[in-house]
Order: sequence, then structure tokens, then C-alpha cells
Amino acid sequence: MAADLRRFYSVRLSDMWAGTEDPEDVALYVRHMPRGGAIGVWLGGQSALTGEEDMLRWIEHAVWASQSSKPKRVKPRPYPEGEHERERRLERLRSGASRFKQRRIQHP
Repeated sequence: MAADLRRFYSVRLSDMWAGTEDPEDVALYVRHMPRGGAIGVWLGGQSALTGEEDMLRWIEHAVWASQSSKPKRVKPRPYPEGEHERERRLERLRSGASRFKQRRIQHP
């Protein structure tokens, strides 16, 4: 969040604690954070892309569908997976691999 506040609004989170930035203003900045920032990438989905990137994806889909013999079957690409979801998925894979290794060691 600190990176996005700095990038989009030129506000430091420390300014709020120092008393030079009103906490209500910082809350408004966070509430209306533009898409495509660090928070959006962490969350994933539509918020991970800027409006321009999202529109380009829809144009790409429209072009592919218009060139297909079965345009209703052409689905748009899924939105990006969020960083926190990716970390959770990787942790599940690692723990599964660890359990598999333990079983292989116990039952050669």
C-alpha cells in the first residue's frame, strides 16, 4: 500500500503518522486506489490490470472470436492470479511434495 500511495498520490504513509497528512485523506486515497498497482497485483483478478491493459485484452478476445468459426466458444483469457493466492498454491505444492518424499523414504 505504501508503494501505491507514493506512486499514485505522492503521499508517504509516514506523513500520516508525522501529522502532515490527514488520516481521512489517506483512507480516501486507499479507497480509490487505481487499478494496476501493487495492491491489485497482490489481490489478482481484474484489479491487477490497468484499465488500458484490460481493454486490450477485450480487443484481443474480440479479434480472436471474429476470426473463429465458432466465436461463442472463444473465451477471454482469465485474469492474472494474485500474488497471495500464488504463494498459497505454491505452499500447498511444497507441502504435498514433502509428504510424498517422506512416504518414499519410509516405504522404499
